[in-house]
Amino acid sequence: MLQIQLLLLGTFILYNLPSVNSVLCYQCTDCPEPFTSNYPYVTVTNNTNFLAQCTKTVLNLGDGRRLVSKGSVFYCATPTNTGDVQMYCCGTDYCNTSLRHYPSLVLLFFIFICLYIYENIQN
Repeated sequence: MLQIQLLLLGTFILYNLPSVNSVLCYQCTDCPEPFTSNYPYVTVTNNTNFLAQCTKTVLNLGDGRRLVSKGSVFYCATPTNTGDVQMYCCGTDYCNTSLRHYPSLVLLFFIFICLYIYENIQN
């Protein structure tokens, strides 16, 4: 049982390690919502800085409209959410298409809990 847990942990760690120091991001100002990558003013940028991340910034204009821009930055300290401005950062290729949450850590935790329960039932 311990071997399976170590295998899962090793797989998780290897999956989440970046293999190169670059990230591909969509870049646009006044991006279409819902997002489509074939919109005429959407381009792809390759940021090769060490801590590069993709960004999505949403500006609420106050009359129900939103201005959405996407791109990349050298470093994103923390996501920002102040009333009218939201800025989201992510570090995988093309991750700024929409708001997504990657469940890998939650999934790994759930698998370990299931294995723990299964192991205790067997004993």
